[in-house]
Amino acid sequence: MGKNKENDNGAITYKDLYLGAIGIAYFRKIEIIETPGEHASLFVEAVLNSDTSENAFHEIEDTISLVCQKNNKDQVLFYGVLKQIAMDRDGDELIVRIQALDGTSQMDVERKKRLFQNPQMGVHELIRQVMSSYSGSDHVAHIPDVPIGQLVVQYEETDWEFLKRFLSKYKEHLYPDPAFPDIRFEAGLSPKPESRDFNKLPFTLSQDFVFLGAMKENGCNDLTRSQNAVYEIASYDIVSIGSQVTYKGSSWFVESAKRTLKEGLFINNYRLRQKESLKRLTYFNERITGVSLEGTIASIKRNQVQVNMDIEAGSGEKYWFPFSTVAASSDGSGWYCMPEKGESIRVYFPVADEKEAYVVTHTKGQKPGGSSSDSMGNPNHRNIQTAQGNQVKMTEEGVLIAAGDGHGSILLKKSGEIVLDALKDIKVLAAENLNITAKNDLTIKSQISVKVASKSGADIEIKKGTVDFHGDEIHEN
Repeated sequence: MGKNKENDNGAITYKDLYLGAIGIAYFRKIEIIETPGEHASLFVEAVLNSDTSENAFHEIEDTISLVCQKNNKDQVLFYGVLKQIAMDRDGDELIVRIQALDGTSQMDVERKKRLFQNPQMGVHELIRQVMSSYSGSDHVAHIPDVPIGQLVVQYEETDWEFLKRFLSKYKEHLYPDPAFPDIRFEAGLSPKPESRDFNKLPFTLSQDFVFLGAMKENGCNDLTRSQNAVYEIASYDIVSIGSQVTYKGSSWFVESAKRTLKEGLFINNYRLRQKESLKRLTYFNERITGVSLEGTIASIKRNQVQVNMDIEAGSGEKYWFPFSTVAASSDGSGWYCMPEKGESIRVYFPVADEKEAYVVTHTKGQKPGGSSSDSMGNPNHRNIQTAQGNQVKMTEEGVLIAAGDGHGSILLKKSGEIVLDALKDIKVLAAENLNITAKNDLTIKSQISVKVASKSGADIEIKKGTVDFHGDEIHEN
């Protein structure tokens, strides 16, 4: 770039700059870097006032501000949190070097787990819920407030990481604002143009064909070479990244800013791009691949379930997860065995895209091993059991079909024996004939009596010591 053609009468000079952390005699270096999706950073190298002692090093607060005081007005250029500080002595001079990040870095400390289950939740509401835990924070969303339309999961991500990834679904970036005393950012590009005249400034025009190719390979097929052009300019004016400016008769957006002190003047180096080339490619959280999150069944509908999650899952409508059955087909045939309300399950994420999650069964909270009633006591046994006590159990002995916690059962033994057991009646009904045939003996036992009767009224009743025959006619050979 050539020499800046702006009138420097309105420029910020080194005399206008003050560091709100320690007394400065003069600055050696100032550098502020702002890029989308990253925390704004500040680097300062300065010589301390001559009356400042080394003890001042230990008195520097955790927060720092770089302020311009001009025309009886204060303009904050950077406000942030200290990350590193060092002090050197060079002859009689004490030199301090400071590195800081803007307030959004406070969102990038703790990794969290939570779900947003309501598909009708708006994009803006999701952002508000994330930011509700940061007192004094501010944000502006420049993206349509449409329903999220799917399950959204924050898994082992900081709030900053999560919001960056979430916005990538809408091809947008996060733009931090380091001039705010607390956390502040803008989600997406500002729709309001700044009143700046950059037309007379010298520029560097470039084209990144690798970036253009990558964008086209990832769905941005309509991006043209002219839309991919980048202008680099230097100005005395302070403009936030993500802002819209008019340049050479067209709308451009400030992609990034590098603000430095050069020859005593505060210079802002900007990269300008078209809106189309500032789209953020969608990406996913690879940490969630193969992860299962625990919960319990809240509701069931056909082959879908709603889940009460063990981790934070928001309020309102719950997401309908598909349930993984053993085998089923589109016509409804096959195995249909849904879990019951309150049953422990796992929400499984087979890939990084959370909308592919589904629910699988989970053996949780079972009785301690060793108990005779422990359904998992023998891994060679196959057991299907409901909360009502109905059971199908396959063992080395055979197959047991039971109902109601011992009220009735059928045991089909491998030996060929069949055992019927009932707490009350056993009924055998046939629409036509009922044949009972035994190759050897047929034994029927009763504590009181055995009675064989026909519908016409004839019967034979066997009691203890007697056999009674009843009928209109009794024939005896």
